Amino acid sequence: MHSYTIHYRLLLLALLSGMTIPGCISSRVWSWGDDGPEIEENYLREEAELPRLENPLVVPVKDRNLLWNILVDTVEDYFVIRHEEQIQLVGNTLTEG
Repeated sequence: MHSYTIHYRLLLLALLSGMTIPGCISSRVWSWGDDGPEIEENYLREEAELPRLENPLVVPVKDRNLLWNILVDTVEDYFVIRHEEQIQLVGNTLTEG
């Protein structure tokens, strides 16, 4: 039985070597240099071209009731809402419920 374990270990070593050595020998890996793979460079270039958005993003709303209903409907998909009080506009001030 001892010889079987040696054979299995040698087989495992051969399989692991066969999977790892070709990846280390690949010529593309050595041509990347410090810049990384070409695909990553493309992602960085595309990201730099995207417009930058403010955080938080201010979105003007004309119909506050429509926004409230959409917001409640979306939250209700994930949570149970027991009590709901819409924000009220008093003068120029938004107040809670």
